[in-house]
Amino acid sequence: MQDIQEIETVLSDDLSKSNNYFKQWYLRLNTTKTTTSLFHLDNHRANQILKVNIDNKLLPHDPCPKYLGVTLDRTLTYRTHLCNVSKKLNARTALIHKLAATKWGANQTVLKVSVLALCYSVAEYCVAV
Repeated sequence: MQDIQEIETVLSDDLSKSNNYFKQWYLRLNTTKTTTSLFHLDNHRANQILKVNIDNKLLPHDPCPKYLGVTLDRTLTYRTHLCNVSKKLNARTALIHKLAATKWGANQTVLKVSVLALCYSVAEYCVAV
């Protein structure tokens, strides 16, 4: 518990320093997009909410934050991310199926380009994860 409080203090101080730097250069930290999350091997501590402040505002807690398009979860199994990608791919393949079933003549080249643009880019992004 002591470690978590120390983490909260250090993060609040660092965010305050960063915010002062941003103000100096006429930038603004977007507190609505900034969230806190805690990843811990101990299951009892992993669900704990961090109390990190910036400009006297408590940052919201997000148990599954999105970082560079990848949704992280507490156990780092990427299950949430894979479910989101699956939903996105299902919606996009449904569009391709409708395009392929039209009678006005969607040829093979149009279908190939459509699949590459709509589906392949989503499926390939962060595939190493």
